[in-house]
Amino acid sequence: MPPIGSYINEIAGLWETGQITNNGVKLQTLERELKRYLCADNVSIFVNGHTALEIALGTIANKGEVITSPFTFTSTLLAIIRNGMKPVFCDIKEEDFTLDPVEADRYITNDTCGILPVHVFGNICDAGAFGTISSEYGIPVIYDAAQAFGISVDGLPVSGLGAVSMFSFHATKVFHTIEGGCLTYSDNKLEEYFSLVRNFGLSDGVSMVCGTNAKMPETNAAMGLCNLRCIDDYIGTRKELTEKYDEYLAGRRGVLLNKIPANVTYNYCYYPIRVVQELYGRSRDELHDYLVKNGVYARKYYYPLVSDYPIISKTANRAPLPVAEKVSRQVLVLPLHTNMDLDDVAYICRLILEFQTS
Repeated sequence: MPPIGSYINEIAGLWETGQITNNGVKLQTLERELKRYLCADNVSIFVNGHTALEIALGTIANKGEVITSPFTFTSTLLAIIRNGMKPVFCDIKEEDFTLDPVEADRYITNDTCGILPVHVFGNICDAGAFGTISSEYGIPVIYDAAQAFGISVDGLPVSGLGAVSMFSFHATKVFHTIEGGCLTYSDNKLEEYFSLVRNFGLSDGVSMVCGTNAKMPETNAAMGLCNLRCIDDYIGTRKELTEKYDEYLAGRRGVLLNKIPANVTYNYCYYPIRVVQELYGRSRDELHDYLVKNGVYARKYYYPLVSDYPIISKTANRAPLPVAEKVSRQVLVLPLHTNMDLDDVAYICRLILEFQTS
């Protein structure tokens, strides 16, 4: 969180204007500032990232099947189902956990209305390959970029990928507005539509499109403005912690690290490792329980796969997913946030290495 004084100063003017929601000055300012920071052609802010993704998918894709990843948070799945579309899961790439475009190509049919890849842990999908698929079949690509805030590849911001990209501003993210999210896109015609749809579709008091209530309050936008001023410091701290993790864990038997390509400007949003039981000597679940027992709350992202959720058992196509199934049993996300220090990292890594030999 930003310094409390900075937030108090940011919201003080709301008592003078009396406007605390409904496209206020703070929201408008945050949209402009995010457009600059993300190097995006257009930015539309919503009350949360899930609603933004749901609206984007329903706007860009027609009814039908959506090809997506099984290795993701439930929001990706629910955005498809709540639009009356059918999720089609295909496998991921082992090296970065993102949707495999070769596999995705195999499952395109006449019913395919969209592709929804996920930049998992800020690892960026093969946008070139998905762009080729999109052009060849005329199928839109909508990116779940919830964890990819501010990332660029070869100097190009990921905000420009696909027809639309969704970024989450949930409190657990690198950049947050407590709750919130945005869509970035190049089609200028979408700006007016998204502005309408987040406010009940209203124009001059009349519903012009089938909208909803997805406006971000001014208090949340104010938090975003404060955090945007601190974002480079936040990312710098996370980078330092990540490098210390790497220093302790790189090359350790049975512990595989997330590799950040040299051409990627990363945001250090998560620190995932893979625990290979045959080499580490213990399972991922055993290590998880040991860490929790010692006050370290690591997370088993994403386990189980969303393709195994009971909610979609009757609606989804489930191809063989050998890579995703293996990875879901191995990945453990270690704590990484700006309230940590290097001693915390040292303690966590000491536990990981001691447990292997105990």
